[in-house]
Amino acid sequence: MRHVLLVALLLPTFTHSQCWAPVGALWTYKQGSCCGPDTNLAVIRADGDTVINGRDCTKLIADQGWFGCYSFVRYFSETNDSLYFYDTHTDRFTLLFQWNAMPGDTWYTEVNDDFSTGDTLDWTVIDTGQVVIDGLVLRNWQVQVLPRHMMYNAPIGHVTERLGPFGSPFTWTFGACDGETFLQLRCYEDDGISWQNSAVPQCALSTHISGPAFTPPFKLRPNPVATGEPVLLDLHHPAATTDVVVHDALGREIARMDLKESRASITLPNSGVYVVTLQHAGHPIAQQRLIVH
Repeated sequence: MRHVLLVALLLPTFTHSQCWAPVGALWTYKQGSCCGPDTNLAVIRADGDTVINGRDCTKLIADQGWFGCYSFVRYFSETNDSLYFYDTHTDRFTLLFQWNAMPGDTWYTEVNDDFSTGDTLDWTVIDTGQVVIDGLVLRNWQVQVLPRHMMYNAPIGHVTERLGPFGSPFTWTFGACDGETFLQLRCYEDDGISWQNSAVPQCALSTHISGPAFTPPFKLRPNPVATGEPVLLDLHHPAATTDVVVHDALGREIARMDLKESRASITLPNSGVYVVTLQHAGHPIAQQRLIVH
């Protein structure tokens, strides 16, 4: 039998002492890839509590999923109805989400990682509402999240108290890599509630088959890269009819080369966001973003 929280039913705006990531919480996200299997599961768990710089924090770990070029944020802290994450690069806490946000409210989040110079995400609350899950009245938000420098992709869309975002978790996919993309939140559970996406039959993928680790067809390094600095393209399985095509952010083709060996070099004189496409017999088989700064 599900527990009913009478206070929450009488006062829909009641603020829970912990709005997100109670210890033991488990999120199951569906992942997709540009160049490999169509689906995969990422499982994220709130593993325990710790203290960082005098703040009580929850630590997250990834039990399953593709994280080849994924910036996984591990430590979160909640204060005054706001969610912060610990930035290991700056040794400080950064505002991530405002649980008391109303339509029209805005804020920004600075994001850093080991692969780039970072980015800033601008949040805008489009709409707010409530949802009842296992007798609890939880707040939800429709939000827009836009990167200022296109270094990160944060397709969040909808956020629900306790469950978190539906499109991408409160961690960021590095924009220069299409290797693993979060598609949907399939299931969530903690000590108080259990939720399953009504669009799926079960948490696990019914078509999931265990197999060897996914390896993208090619790799670009470094990425991001400085203007005028060569980028090495390593092809795992070269073929006689393999081409590499580079387009700019407007879709214009700016470079093309035949790839007859397993390695090639690309040098771009102008900064920007580019798409590098691998073609076989004239058909695209893989793409990756390339950031030139």
